[in-house]
Amino acid sequence: MKRIYLLLFCCQLFQYDIAFAEKYKTITNDGKIIYTDSKISSKSTTLKGEIEPIVLDSAASIRAKERKDSLLRAEQDKKEKLLAEERKINFEKLRKEKCDKAKNNIKILETDAPILNENASGEKRILNDEERKKQHSENINFIKEFCKK
Repeated sequence: MKRIYLLLFCCQLFQYDIAFAEKYKTITNDGKIIYTDSKISSKSTTLKGEIEPIVLDSAASIRAKERKDSLLRAEQDKKEKLLAEERKINFEKLRKEKCDKAKNNIKILETDAPILNENASGEKRILNDEERKKQHSENINFIKEFCKK
């Protein structure tokens, strides 16, 4: 029994010696951190108290990080899909508006009524027969382009 107490006492002395030994932290040129009990270079700094623990990622924390990354990617994919769907809906709406406008223009151009047109400078004038034919042709092309299903 005395031997066990003596052994425990010696272990405590050894532990005491390690705990209060000088500890140095050195950061190498490539960014690695080295902890030692002797000064490696002039860049080494003396640490007071305990050395900060090195935390290694456990398999569980790696899986949790992978799960989190996977969820973030899924959420990003969902957002991108919604945006693409929204763009498609907006394009379809615009296509339908242009189609309806071209069809309406054709109906107007096919009447014998005079058509008042406003140019870029804001001047209003009546279309002649040649301009009516040109407008009719352009609207037919719009219908071919935008009224596809």
